[in-house]
Amino acid sequence: GILPHYHLQTPALLCLTNLCTSPFFHEGAEYLHMLQSCGMGVLQGICAGYDDHRENAIKDVFSRIASWHKADRKDRCFELLPVGRGHIQMLSALVLSLVQSCIKTP
Repeated sequence: GILPHYHLQTPALLCLTNLCTSPFFHEGAEYLHMLQSCGMGVLQGICAGYDDHRENAIKDVFSRIASWHKADRKDRCFELLPVGRGHIQMLSALVLSLVQSCIKTP
């Protein structure tokens, strides 16, 4: 899980998912990159450690994207780390990251 000695219940997971996805759907503030990076780690932890909550996390991402204007969808980017390495389209970054966090290597 996210915290090694605690198992979070559904209400807490829903709240965390909401908090962690929010920074991806705002723009303009300099601090957002830091919040997005932190949020991405928590979302990956949720998807990796809570199988039954993966669908909720992905649904939250897609429901937020549905609220964007069509013109805004293609312009939203996430900066790759290390900073200055490039950008990836926001939806691609979120979905790829969440899917990759679910993979368990042998």
